[in-house]
Amino acid sequence: MISTIKLPDSNYRMFMKGAPEVLLQWCSQIVVDDDAKQEHEARMTPEKEEAVNSTITAFAGRSLRTTGFAYRDLTTWPSENGNRVDIVVDMVWLGLFGIQDPLQAGVSEAVYILQKAGIFVRMITGDNPLAAQSMARDCGIYTAGGGSNFSSAISFSVVSSVAKTAGVSTMYFR
Repeated sequence: MISTIKLPDSNYRMFMKGAPEVLLQWCSQIVVDDDAKQEHEARMTPEKEEAVNSTITAFAGRSLRTTGFAYRDLTTWPSENGNRVDIVVDMVWLGLFGIQDPLQAGVSEAVYILQKAGIFVRMITGDNPLAAQSMARDCGIYTAGGGSNFSSAISFSVVSSVAKTAGVSTMYFR
């Protein structure tokens, strides 16, 4: 998601939030604190990028849904007819947060009952693959050596096609 504001100097600042592992690829700078506790932009070094990636991995491993934030200053208003790929480069990494989204009551028990009935339970999510694996482990869907596949992206059309083939008439997304 992108939001743009007009700055007092008549320039614009475009803020973006989304999957941190994706946003991070578009960032050439990062906001850091110096010794005087003043925030400023610094070049995104491989070490800083690795530190952010380590945080993303740590959050995902704890079943946290992660969201990253970045911005870019612009001298002109982004054209609605322009190529959006051109404006999501040389961004400044602001940070990320993780949200705990606990399992709803009864999910683990329902998975167990279905598995005992011989049903192979699947989970489809757009979450970070590590977070998805951790959530699936928490509710009993994923077990080591269980043959589960994890993909970082799946399109709605693929899900719809699979559901139609399987005879599923109702799908829920969040």
